[in-house]
Amino acid sequence: MLVEDVDTDLAGTENALTTDHDAGYDVDGIVGYDFGGFRLEAEVGYKSASANDVVASAPGIPSNLNGAGTFTGST
Repeated sequence: MLVEDVDTDLAGTENALTTDHDAGYDVDGIVGYDFGGFRLEAEVGYKSASANDVVASAPGIPSNLNGAGTFTGST
């Protein structure tokens, strides 16, 4: 599964946080039976995708690197 990047607005600043995701996985199981007049089905699923990095670039967010308000963290 490919998850798109997520841009978050913070305190009136557009795209203050950007989260970049790794490729993940999606597993589903479906079981059903047709009774003729109606069909009974059940589905179970699990999805997972971890964040590759999060970039915060908003005024007021402290930076450990350059003090300019940009911080990049990795998982």
